[in-house]
Amino acid sequence: MRKKLLAAVLAASMVLSVAPVLPVNTGTVASAEDVNETVGAEDKTTAWWTAFSKPLQLETDKVLVVDMDNYGGTANVWNNYVMVFTNDGSTVAAADAPADHKEFAVVRADDWGWGGGDNKSLSGDAITYTHDWADEASYKEIMEDAHITMEVARKGSWIQVSADVVSNKDETKKYNRTVTLNTAEGNVFLNFTVDGSCLKINSVDTKDIDPDLVIGPGTEDPGTEDPGTKDPGTEDAGTEDPGDDTPAKTQIKVTKVTAKKNATKVTGTVSVTKATVKVKVGKNAYKKATVNGKKFTIKVAKLKKGTKVTVKATKKNCTAGTKSVTVK
Repeated sequence: MRKKLLAAVLAASMVLSVAPVLPVNTGTVASAEDVNETVGAEDKTTAWWTAFSKPLQLETDKVLVVDMDNYGGTANVWNNYVMVFTNDGSTVAAADAPADHKEFAVVRADDWGWGGGDNKSLSGDAITYTHDWADEASYKEIMEDAHITMEVARKGSWIQVSADVVSNKDETKKYNRTVTLNTAEGNVFLNFTVDGSCLKINSVDTKDIDPDLVIGPGTEDPGTEDPGTKDPGTEDAGTEDPGDDTPAKTQIKVTKVTAKKNATKVTGTVSVTKATVKVKVGKNAYKKATVNGKKFTIKVAKLKKGTKVTVKATKKNCTAGTKSVTVK
């Protein structure tokens, strides 16, 4: 276990308080169906690393779905829930941990973590984040009393955490956040802890992972790469030669892509119905969009000017179509 280091991305120069480190959890594994608990005192006085949820095992090719309410402290951005990823579900002090205990990563709710260095997991891989909260003030306002629907997906050693966060006081105030990190191929457990805050876990469930979900670098299907060599600002309508197939395959065209600066979704249309549409934002992996007829939409982190957005549409017995645009 490592104490908080440096400042969060949102608060670059904040003084960290020292809190006692206690052996408070020995790693007894809880089943997802049994979890309904409160972590930390409701008056938000619980010190760092002194209260933990029951450990939950993350199975490969599965998604853990957590419904919870966060009651954050308003003094600092880190006074909220924290995720702890280990190989055994143990959250004791380092001196009291089992000999083979591994702490893959500790990740705060405000986009800061450690394990093998600042914002690196124990493997040395970067812990990456996306979020679309406006600023530190709005983030803390939402997190003071927030309902969170979190999905923790695992593929091999890679973990992706997606959270939809909505203020319980004002449902118009909300944000989305993702975290991606590398752990290990073996057992991986998740515990929640708090720091000057309170967390109520309402329910935990599991579901099968989307087979098209790609987590981590270097794992994309080669077929999902942008085949065009044009400037990012130009359009690639997927006009590759269909070859000598008889009969000729229908050419799918991505006829429209809407991706505006500061928007949190990408929309558009394709030339055929029932196509599979995937969207790639910048250097991120392709993700599957929701399709209704010929129209598609997908939620994304707040788009930045100059980011390349690529859309690929596929369908059986059709030639794939792609289109790339640059956010303006």
